[in-house]
Amino acid sequence: MTEMIGEEDDDLRSRLLEERSSLFEEMMSVPPAVKQAMINHEKQAIELSNSIETKIQQAEELKKNLRKTWQPNERESFLEVSGFEGYNSLQFFCSLGLSLENALRPALFSMTFINAISKHLTGAQEQNTKELKAKIPVLQKVSKEAFEIIEKSVLPFEDIVKQVYKRAIDQYRYLQKRFLNIGIDNTRAYKVPWEREDHGFDFNRIPYVKTELIDNNPLLTDLLLDIAGNLPRKYSRNVRIKGKRKPQEIKYADEFEMERASRILVELSDRTYQGYVKQPGKFLEKIAGSIKLGQEFRRFQE
Repeated sequence: MTEMIGEEDDDLRSRLLEERSSLFEEMMSVPPAVKQAMINHEKQAIELSNSIETKIQQAEELKKNLRKTWQPNERESFLEVSGFEGYNSLQFFCSLGLSLENALRPALFSMTFINAISKHLTGAQEQNTKELKAKIPVLQKVSKEAFEIIEKSVLPFEDIVKQVYKRAIDQYRYLQKRFLNIGIDNTRAYKVPWEREDHGFDFNRIPYVKTELIDNNPLLTDLLLDIAGNLPRKYSRNVRIKGKRKPQEIKYADEFEMERASRILVELSDRTYQGYVKQPGKFLEKIAGSIKLGQEFRRFQE
């Protein structure tokens, strides 16, 4: 008798659980039109991911090329002269390469992210409400990243190319002013788009240097002048010497500054950057190659 009562209790508990589950599904249900829209959205996300899949290898190649253009070792290897500040010619290569990477890299990361996160989607026509609602965060992230690509890569691409061109032309004008003393249109001073507005060349303050170009190379000459201008200074102090009435002037160099100057010279002699100085056309070819790949991705993203 006791066993029969126990079995009836189990059956009753089971029925109650099924009824509660059914009620929960009913409360969680969405209108059929909304459900179909969610399924269609999921299918679109999968189609987008499949399209991106065909470009992932190229995207990774472009990301690697962008980084290696200005950071040859693909890591923060220049510690003493971060950004080559104070060394104009090398700073030009570094800043232009960095700015192009900053402009193109976010969209490439978004493509990789969409491809990875969309692998959790199925696109099945028959899905219950619970399954669909669990995918809402994924679909929201896919939509967000897709809009990021449009906003940060597709729409501003022409401005990105324009800024690269202006930066290269203004470096040329800087060298003209420094070594040929050719006048500059004072109404147009270069402003760095990725820094504060008060940064950039003030052509009126670029000193004219009357000197013969080394190896007929203005970039190399400019670099050597900057190196000479940044070498450690000699200091002097007066020392009293026993038996002499007047103190004697002693000249000396600061030991720390000498050691740091040695480390700086090692960094300035980086093989990639010295190659840019000798053949600046090679650097511009790399930049143009990255822009060309970026243009291909722009067409794909559109």
